[in-house]
Amino acid sequence: PMVFIPFMGAAVAMKQRPKDAYEEALVAFGGPVLGSAGALGFAGAAHAMDSPLLFALADFGFMINLFNMIPLGMMDGGRICG
Repeated sequence: PMVFIPFMGAAVAMKQRPKDAYEEALVAFGGPVLGSAGALGFAGAAHAMDSPLLFALADFGFMINLFNMIPLGMMDGGRICG
Protein backbone atom coordinates (compact mmCIF):
# COMPACT_ATOMS: atom_id res chain seq x y z
CA PRO A 1 0.00 0.00 0.00
CA MET A 2 1.02 3.59 -0.60
CA VAL A 3 0.44 6.55 1.70
CA PHE A 4 0.56 9.98 0.02
CA ILE A 5 0.73 13.22 1.98
CA PRO A 6 0.19 16.27 -0.27
CA PHE A 7 3.21 18.58 -0.53
CA MET A 8 5.28 16.10 1.54
CA GLY A 9 5.59 12.95 -0.54
CA ALA A 10 4.69 9.29 -0.37
CA ALA A 11 5.66 6.14 1.48
CA VAL A 12 5.32 2.79 -0.24
CA ALA A 13 5.30 -0.60 1.47
CA MET A 14 6.40 -3.52 -0.68
CA LYS A 15 4.81 -6.96 -0.53
CA GLN A 16 8.23 -8.59 -0.72
CA ARG A 17 11.84 -7.46 -0.63
CA PRO A 18 13.57 -6.76 -3.95
CA LYS A 19 15.59 -9.65 -5.38
CA ASP A 20 18.84 -7.71 -5.55
CA ALA A 21 20.38 -4.26 -5.15
CA TYR A 22 19.78 -3.40 -8.81
CA GLU A 23 16.02 -3.93 -8.44
CA GLU A 24 16.03 -1.91 -5.21
CA ALA A 25 17.81 0.96 -7.00
CA LEU A 26 15.30 0.92 -9.87
CA VAL A 27 12.39 1.16 -7.44
CA ALA A 28 14.13 3.96 -5.51
CA PHE A 29 14.74 5.95 -8.72
CA GLY A 30 10.97 6.14 -9.35
CA GLY A 31 10.24 8.92 -6.85
CA PRO A 32 13.00 11.33 -7.86
CA VAL A 33 12.39 10.76 -11.58
CA LEU A 34 8.66 11.48 -11.33
CA GLY A 35 9.26 14.38 -8.92
CA SER A 36 11.76 15.94 -11.31
CA ALA A 37 9.35 15.46 -14.21
CA GLY A 38 6.66 17.31 -12.24
CA ALA A 39 9.06 20.11 -11.32
CA LEU A 40 10.15 20.34 -14.96
CA GLY A 41 6.49 20.72 -15.94
CA PHE A 42 6.14 23.60 -13.48
CA ALA A 43 9.34 25.16 -14.84
CA GLY A 44 8.00 24.94 -18.39
CA ALA A 45 4.70 26.50 -17.35
CA ALA A 46 6.59 29.21 -15.45
CA HIS A 47 8.58 30.13 -18.56
CA ALA A 48 5.46 30.10 -20.73
CA MET A 49 3.46 32.31 -18.34
CA ASP A 50 6.38 34.24 -16.84
CA SER A 51 4.99 33.43 -13.39
CA PRO A 52 7.20 33.93 -10.31
CA LEU A 53 4.93 31.61 -8.31
CA LEU A 54 5.39 28.75 -10.76
CA PHE A 55 9.15 29.39 -10.82
CA ALA A 56 9.18 29.13 -7.01
CA LEU A 57 7.15 25.90 -7.08
CA ALA A 58 9.48 24.38 -9.69
CA ASP A 59 12.53 25.40 -7.67
CA PHE A 60 11.01 23.91 -4.51
CA GLY A 61 10.29 20.65 -6.35
CA PHE A 62 13.86 20.39 -7.60
CA MET A 63 15.28 21.16 -4.13
CA ILE A 64 13.08 18.52 -2.47
CA ASN A 65 14.32 15.96 -4.99
CA LEU A 66 17.95 16.92 -4.37
CA PHE A 67 17.39 16.58 -0.61
CA ASN A 68 15.76 13.19 -1.15
CA MET A 69 18.84 12.00 -3.08
CA ILE A 70 21.15 12.40 -0.05
CA PRO A 71 22.65 8.93 0.44
CA LEU A 72 21.39 8.39 4.00
CA GLY A 73 19.18 5.71 5.50
CA MET A 74 15.74 5.21 4.00
CA MET A 75 15.88 8.23 1.70
CA ASP A 76 15.91 7.36 -2.00
CA GLY A 77 19.59 8.27 -2.31
CA GLY A 78 20.47 5.82 0.46
CA ARG A 79 18.40 3.07 -1.11
CA ILE A 80 20.02 3.67 -4.50
CA CYS A 81 23.56 3.60 -3.05
CA GLY A 82 22.81 0.53 -0.94
